[in-house]
Amino acid sequence: MRKALICAAMFLAAGSISFAGEFGPPEPFDKTLVPSVGYTYSQAEYTSSRPGWEDATITQHGVFLQASLLLSDDSEGYLRIGAADWEVSGFRPERTEYDLRDSANLYTSLGYKRLFYDADWWGLGSFVQGSYYTSQYRDSEDDVRLSVEDLWDVNFGMAAQSKWRPRRGLIDEAILYGGPFYYFASAKAIVDSEDEEGVSYSTNIDEDGNLGGFLGIRVRMPGGMYAGVEGRYKTRFSAGVMLSMFF
Repeated sequence: MRKALICAAMFLAAGSISFAGEFGPPEPFDKTLVPSVGYTYSQAEYTSSRPGWEDATITQHGVFLQASLLLSDDSEGYLRIGAADWEVSGFRPERTEYDLRDSANLYTSLGYKRLFYDADWWGLGSFVQGSYYTSQYRDSEDDVRLSVEDLWDVNFGMAAQSKWRPRRGLIDEAILYGGPFYYFASAKAIVDSEDEEGVSYSTNIDEDGNLGGFLGIRVRMPGGMYAGVEGRYKTRFSAGVMLSMFF
């Protein structure tokens, strides 16, 4: 078990610069209310019926605050409020390729998870999580303006977990978890060109694909703190960190 945790940590650390809001293990925190803080970095490929998105990648950096509420011995709900910036690279509505970006905007996430089988050292559960960005991203380059609004995503899936409790050391408990998930992500894109022969349109853009996978580690340390790192793969690899404290 120790070797598995070390290998997973090395894998996640190598990709910990990309992340899109962690799901966490299916097992809830063992306290009624747990505050957390996290850092996010995510990349995704989007598709559209209109030109320009064939090779485009959307990248976001962000931070968030989270409050997790224990609903029962095996279930938890949480509210996440954060801010993330936005950058699209490889956007080519015409012959020219554009890299556009905007500063951080607020988003809100709601999530629920439940551990429905627990055999002490391993367990199985499910989760659902949704996010919505409350503001519009916009930028322009040369004679092309791009706005992205109503950005949202929904994720739901299954997760297996395995627990390890060392007899002594710097941690009280470690949980290795992972599984498959299904996702939907969409936004409205508005392209406006000042060139009379340029392309102008409004369209929906959807994240490419619908099936992904994730792997993570959460450790509980003496003194009432949790630390977690998680990676996921959809159209691009993502990963990140979250720190939690209970009182």
